[in-house]
Amino acid sequence: QQQPYTTPQQSQIHHPHQIHQPAHQQSQQQQQFQQQYHHQQQVALQHQQPMHITEPQPYFQPVSGRVPSNRPLIKLSVSLIDTYKYINKVYYEERDARRAAKAAQRPSEAQRGLNNHGWDDENYDYIVTPGETFNERYVIKERIGKGSFGQVVRAVDKLTNSEVAIKIIKSKKAFLLQAKTEIELLSSLCERADQNNIVRLEQHFMFRNHQCLVFEMLSLNLYELL
Repeated sequence: QQQPYTTPQQSQIHHPHQIHQPAHQQSQQQQQFQQQYHHQQQVALQHQQPMHITEPQPYFQPVSGRVPSNRPLIKLSVSLIDTYKYINKVYYEERDARRAAKAAQRPSEAQRGLNNHGWDDENYDYIVTPGETFNERYVIKERIGKGSFGQVVRAVDKLTNSEVAIKIIKSKKAFLLQAKTEIELLSSLCERADQNNIVRLEQHFMFRNHQCLVFEMLSLNLYELL
C-alpha cells in the first residue's frame, strides 16, 4: 500500500506514546558526558610515559695537529706575557710546596734542645746556627751534609780567611769513641800519604761535648762522586 504523503511539519509531530525529555535535562546530560570524557583523557595521559626529545648536538670539526694557541711561535710572540705569567705561577707553586715540605720535616720547638743541656736535638745532633763561632776561630755558614755519625757544616777560618768543612760528631759516647779512632787513622794517613791523594785533616777539637774535625773544603763529597 502507498504511504500517505506527509509534509515536513507533519513529520516533526511526535508520537503520543514517545517519551520526550525537557531541553535543560538534555544539556545537563551533555555536560556530564563531556566531563567524563575529559576525565578519562586526563587519566590516560597520566599513565603514558613522557617522551624525551634529544636535542641535536652541535658538530665540532676534529682538530688535526697542534692547537694554534699552543704553538711555540705563538707562545713566544703574541702570547709572551701569558707565557711569563704561567711560568711565574708554576715557579711560585713549586717553591711554596718545597718550603711546606721542609717545614714539615723540621723538628718542632718541643723536640729541639732535648739533649746535652739544650744544645742537641732528639738525635744528639748539634743544633747548628749560621753565624755562630766554633772554638773562637771558625764562623759557621751553613750545613752541607748529614750522616749517621753526625753532620758537616761549611765554615770560614778567621785566621786564614779560607773555607773549611767541619764534621760535627754526635755527643753520644759511642760516637765520640768512634771519632777518636777516625782522628788517629786520618792523622797517620796524612803523615805518610801524598797530600794530593787524601783529604787533609787540619784540626780537631771539642765544642760543647761534640768532637769536631776540620777538613779542607773540596768540591764534591763521596756520595755525589759515586
